[in-house]
Amino acid sequence: MTTSNELLEMIELNVLASRFKNEFTRKSLLFYATDIELFYVNQWSWNQFVFITIKSSLAIYSVISLTIMAAVKGARQLRFLTNFTYLIMTIYFVMSAFRVTRRVYVIRRRKREEAKRFMFLNEARDLHTYDTGTSDNSSRTSLTLKNINNSRNKNLSINRNEMELITSKDSRGKPKHQQNKYKPKNNHKDSKGSSESANLYVPHAKVRSLFGFKTVKKRKSPPEQNIIQTRPAANEPPTNILPKNKLMDNAKRQSSPENVSVKRTSPDNFPHLNNLQRDPKLPPDAGGGRRRTSPNLQKSNNRRDDITGIMHLSNTNSNYVLNDLERYLLYLEWFFRNVVYTEALIVTVGFYGVLIHINQQLPRLTLYDIHFHMLNVVFVFIDLFMSAHPIRFLHFVWIYLYSGAYILFTYFIFSVYGVVLYQNLVDWDKPYQTLFISLIYVFIASLIFHLFIWLLYCLRIAIYLKAKVGSTVEMNQVATEEQRRSRSSK
Repeated sequence: MTTSNELLEMIELNVLASRFKNEFTRKSLLFYATDIELFYVNQWSWNQFVFITIKSSLAIYSVISLTIMAAVKGARQLRFLTNFTYLIMTIYFVMSAFRVTRRVYVIRRRKREEAKRFMFLNEARDLHTYDTGTSDNSSRTSLTLKNINNSRNKNLSINRNEMELITSKDSRGKPKHQQNKYKPKNNHKDSKGSSESANLYVPHAKVRSLFGFKTVKKRKSPPEQNIIQTRPAANEPPTNILPKNKLMDNAKRQSSPENVSVKRTSPDNFPHLNNLQRDPKLPPDAGGGRRRTSPNLQKSNNRRDDITGIMHLSNTNSNYVLNDLERYLLYLEWFFRNVVYTEALIVTVGFYGVLIHINQQLPRLTLYDIHFHMLNVVFVFIDLFMSAHPIRFLHFVWIYLYSGAYILFTYFIFSVYGVVLYQNLVDWDKPYQTLFISLIYVFIASLIFHLFIWLLYCLRIAIYLKAKVGSTVEMNQVATEEQRRSRSSK
């Protein structure tokens, strides 16, 4: 028999193994997610307002720091990798905070609309129970008194006997004002010639007008035209269809009826019917018997696309569905997140591990360096361990794209303006050395640091599973012990 710790380890290993297996698929190369809800919540089931507050604080702090840097040192500082990566981090934090806040606002607004709709449906149900008499006597009486007050404003006179009649029931539990409109066969008439049951009958329309309800008469639908149709022969012209109840105003219309061509429902005229499957439950000689669905058509409640991962409303438990603009903005934000997480580590390690030792003139512990070379990694770790969004290992190709684009940018700056951004490191006067360092930066450093970020993501999932499954196992153990105690006491 396995213990709780062994069970917990087995669950963690199975989840991590399945996670590792799913990472190396074609879908993981693109922005694929099976649950869009993960991009809007935190990992640890905190209060949503706490999550929004932290996201908004990171966004506001990044905007203020970037604005002060641009005002003090100028916008030319953005040509360096540190400042440009910080700009992308600011854009990512702003987009993420705005998206999460808007999602909470939209869901709360929908809940308010649903609450209003629910109240409206309750009022409509009360009106329906007033008409049908299916509710209890108290609700019908309160509704009747409410309508009486409304009718007094319209100067309508209400008889007390009619009031008692509406709020009372007969022996069968049916409201007396909802009894059959037709008189019974055994009507004993009094001396005046009126029926005894006439005093107990109140017409439905009279009751509705008495209490302020409008009576709408149903419009009579036009009589259905009986179509006389004959099957055409092989070499005959189209058959004439004569409406049986159609009025012929003049002799001209009587002599020349409308010519309507009739096509038989055959596979030749409708080739798409060949793809339909016959219902096996019907007998072979039953008429029709064809299904409405085709094997070549997909159901509307399936996923939109396996690559995008955006699911239909019927296939997800989320109350929030993305439109096209929000979906593409989510892809862009995911790309920015991958870039920021990896490049922030590269900037910090590269500055304090390489640049300071190469260039001794660089300041080491200034306020600018603390904000742009230290706090950026702290912000990345906070967002990484707080948010529930997934991280894919194969997304290192997007880091390659960003790193290669920045190397081309440094070559463009050098060839056009003759400016060397990083002395003794990325100097295109020494092309072989610069190319070698660029290849190390693009293909080796980016892969290593992205792998480190992905391992931190796996650590986050493992901690979450251990906390969640461990609490579940403890609850099950407590429940089993209580059951044993109750059985032993009996």
